Amino acid sequence: MPVRLRHSVVAVAALSWVGAWSRLALAQTEAPSAPSSIEPSAPAAPLPANLTETEALQEEQAKPALPGGFYSGDAGVSELSEAPRLDLYGFVDLTYTKNLDGPDVPYSRFPHFGSFAIGNLNLYAASTLGKGWRSLIEVRFLYLPGGSDQAFNPGGPVARTNTEVGDYADFQRVLRWGGVEIERVFLEYQASDWLAFQLGQFLTPYGVWNVDHGSPTVIPVRRPFVIGEGLFPERQTGIEVHGALHSGATSYGYHLTFSNGKGPLDAYLDLDSNNALGARLFVRNTSVGNLTVGASGFYGRNTNRNKSYAPKPGVSPPQLEIHDDITMQYDELSLGADVLWEWNDLLAQGELILNQRNYVDPYRRLDSSGVGVVPDERNFGGYALLGYRTPWLGIMPYTLAEYYNFQLSALFPPAISTAFGINIRPQGSVVFKAQYQYTQLGTLSSRELLRGTLHELDFQAAWAF
Repeated sequence: MPVRLRHSVVAVAALSWVGAWSRLALAQTEAPSAPSSIEPSAPAAPLPANLTETEALQEEQAKPALPGGFYSGDAGVSELSEAPRLDLYGFVDLTYTKNLDGPDVPYSRFPHFGSFAIGNLNLYAASTLGKGWRSLIEVRFLYLPGGSDQAFNPGGPVARTNTEVGDYADFQRVLRWGGVEIERVFLEYQASDWLAFQLGQFLTPYGVWNVDHGSPTVIPVRRPFVIGEGLFPERQTGIEVHGALHSGATSYGYHLTFSNGKGPLDAYLDLDSNNALGARLFVRNTSVGNLTVGASGFYGRNTNRNKSYAPKPGVSPPQLEIHDDITMQYDELSLGADVLWEWNDLLAQGELILNQRNYVDPYRRLDSSGVGVVPDERNFGGYALLGYRTPWLGIMPYTLAEYYNFQLSALFPPAISTAFGINIRPQGSVVFKAQYQYTQLGTLSSRELLRGTLHELDFQAAWAF
């Protein structure tokens, strides 16, 4: 075989192994069945190789194939009868946001001029490793910190991160670099329907939307505010056990978690000796549509420390000692309840979440004055969503009502928000959304500094690949 042809054969075999079939899965354990889940229940078939190069290449491709895209004639891989295959897929959303209140509203999440933004660019890498074994990695690509504003600083200027640097490979022309957020990385073994294990970093199994969080899945432009506030940790690093039992039209499911819990470094380091525990129980019945009712809980200790080095007193010759002082610590209990009902083309869902923080003295956080300390805190919120999917182009009008008490921030009074929108799904992997949202923060008699109203208009295109 000529050298050039041999290289083509090797390249095609490699691409067959690495290439992924982009798709949406039908659903996952606790995701709404409409719209579809982003995460797959099983790997898809690989893309077919191009057989039009030459007759010799056709003969090479005709060899008996092994799992993973290898061929029985490939040197060194003929014994890999169980080689895994890597599937790559993901989702993207583009959003246009316009704050209708003008430039004098200080607490708006967005500026008064309309802007386009790629909000999410998430890539999944999934692989079936053998009978019952699978691996999943999800990462989100960000433009941050490219020019992002620093945290809100009352009375001071707004600092902005500058990430413009010279490109060493392009005559030092200026470029702006971004970042990567690791959403989850886990290994899973499913022994049966009622028993499976996940090891690694996983999304906390609570409520309706936290796990199946893809933009094409979420009905509104954004997930409800209370979900994003982290009253439950969005993700955990540790061990999850889950499963379900089925009896006729009813299923009974559970999730149990043991992890580092929440903290400034919880993805890879627990700063105290108290691991966090979590649980979720749900019941699903399909006799009248698809009705799921669930309850979730999480308990752990959140600790922050300030590490420093100093000379050890009274020791000669001088030696350094480590000071690992606690700066803040509290015990945290989160409770949640959720319901999801899908009947024909009608969708109704809602969640209530309560979070209680009991500080360990003397490690309370400072209040907004920077002098005093805060008392124990109780934070809560919820949402209710109602929508109906019509037969015309998959159009779903919907309304969303939300409440959040903002107790963690003395600057904000409790907020009530109402949104009206339309979700258009012309086909399974493409969604268009338009939404108007009105938010009332406190009243004129409220004492909080940032009170008033917020009017916001959003348009979004989201697609899976």
